[in-house]
Amino acid sequence: MIPEGAHEQLLSCNADIATGVYLCNQEVNGKMVILPTLYVPFSDDEARVLSVKEIVPDKVIGISACGLGCCLIKRGVLEKAAFRHLTDSSTGGEDMAFCLDAAQAGFLLKAITAVKCDHLSPQRVVLRVPSKE
Repeated sequence: MIPEGAHEQLLSCNADIATGVYLCNQEVNGKMVILPTLYVPFSDDEARVLSVKEIVPDKVIGISACGLGCCLIKRGVLEKAAFRHLTDSSTGGEDMAFCLDAAQAGFLLKAITAVKCDHLSPQRVVLRVPSKE
């Protein structure tokens, strides 16, 4: 669920793909962990997931990839980037593949952690992002 006013904040990022923050279950070292769906550069060819602590302060950060659950994507990206199906991807899903392809094409990806969204899973569990209060 996207908070009121999120689109203005996403526009303020001045990015080709701008995203807010939401949490999701992810497998890390064989265990399920609740983490943001945001990845930042780790090395020239690797990225790492951000921790929950890193997304609590409100800031704009450059990212390598994100989930597409709370994104504002410029038309030029949609016209040039391909949408690959999960079966064609070894990068974790259609959203990750889309972001990686867009970044490789030179598009700028940013996250604004002030836009904190609730995430509804298929089981209707709401994962709330902690606020800085």
